[in-house]
Amino acid sequence: MKRLRPIAAFLLYLCLLASARPAPVQADSLDHAWASPPPEARLRAYWWWLNSNVTREAITRDLEEMKAKGFGGALICDAGGAEQRNNAQVPRGPVFFSAAWRELYRHALREADRLGLEMSLNIQSGWNLGGPIVPADDAPKKLTWSELRVTGPARVAAALAAPKARDNYYRDLFVLAWRVRADLPTKRAPLQNQLEKALLRPLRPFSAPDTTPLFQETAATPGEEDARADEIVDLTGRLDPAGTLNWDAPAGDWQVLRIGCTLNDHCRVSTCSQGWEGYALDPFDAGAFRRYWEKIVEPLIADAGPLAGKALKYLHTDSWEVEVANWTPTLREEFRARRGYDLLAWLPVIAGRIVNSRNESNRFLADFRRTMGDLAIANHYRLFREGAHRHGLLIHPESGGPHAVPIDAQQCLGYNDAPMSEFWATSWKHRIGDENRFFLKQPASAAHTYGRRLVLAEGFTTIGPHWQETLWDNLKPSFDK
Repeated sequence: MKRLRPIAAFLLYLCLLASARPAPVQADSLDHAWASPPPEARLRAYWWWLNSNVTREAITRDLEEMKAKGFGGALICDAGGAEQRNNAQVPRGPVFFSAAWRELYRHALREADRLGLEMSLNIQSGWNLGGPIVPADDAPKKLTWSELRVTGPARVAAALAAPKARDNYYRDLFVLAWRVRADLPTKRAPLQNQLEKALLRPLRPFSAPDTTPLFQETAATPGEEDARADEIVDLTGRLDPAGTLNWDAPAGDWQVLRIGCTLNDHCRVSTCSQGWEGYALDPFDAGAFRRYWEKIVEPLIADAGPLAGKALKYLHTDSWEVEVANWTPTLREEFRARRGYDLLAWLPVIAGRIVNSRNESNRFLADFRRTMGDLAIANHYRLFREGAHRHGLLIHPESGGPHAVPIDAQQCLGYNDAPMSEFWATSWKHRIGDENRFFLKQPASAAHTYGRRLVLAEGFTTIGPHWQETLWDNLKPSFDK
């Protein structure tokens, strides 16, 4: 039989008590608790259904072994097994969410109930919500643009180049113009980390050591701004369906910006089982989430029947895997409602321009990121929590990251019934160094802030060869940290 190498040979789903004011315990009761932990303190397993390759017999055997070895439960996690570091593919099983798969899922819940195990369900196959049922309009998006210089006074009938697009998906949004200043400095520094601030490129996440952070920005140069916000001209209505700008341009040189949206660079589900390939879900779009919930999650909850809230206690989604995305259909309206002004005249800042001043452009970018973060919480994680609670279920998504999440993670983790993150096993090839491996202080802090008793962690994550790892020499040191 072909040797199988799953992505992670040993991942644990760990419940850590996180009471802000733990009650004092007697030594004898603590000794007893270590010898025979209460159900909520027992280990949970990441129970991989790699490529959906499971059977009724294997399900029963796995759960009986978990019970015999003292586990408190497991997270059913359907995923692919061959997308990273040349892992061999696991033989294919029933497609996720198919009738055959759902019968195996129901069998798992019945067996867990029989054995007194507490189950969680990953409500997708792979790392992010999505699949073949998600249309491109519901996928994560980013802004894209093209530029043209025109000179007036003249009647302009100019073709504006179509901005770069991905997966043949492009939607026009706005056309803006501003008069090019003759006295603009020939040399000026760009906004510090402008691409990252505009959510066009991810920053590498890390776990910060004790430090005093300082805001850094290049000093402003007098007269360096490209335009004043009140000088930006909205030409959106002057663009015809063929992409031609028809405009009576006033005197002077004018910079024209054609802005649209396309799908982002991580617009597809990552590491799913075969047969579930498709678009990922726009994490800022409430309609997209509700459509996925009705099509996929409600039927899975219905499959659980009376075991929902009993043997099936939690619903789960994995860490943020769509990388950077910075557009959603309701963004302009939401931005105006949440920040109190229109973002339209400030969109050239996304394209690297300075509007009004360096300071005000940075303030707009901060408002922009904050609005995207607010939408991720309100239109995704809040809806997730509300939907689960309607059925007596709880949630523990890895909603704080660690991948380039444009949110207030402390606030977002507060929507979890159990804040959750992860830590990685020691590696010399991937996530080298403790600052790149441990992401647990933030969910622990959220648990204290919001009064959550449990903190969960995906533990000993690893990518690549790990067959030489042992519990004592390789894994325990990471657990102790």
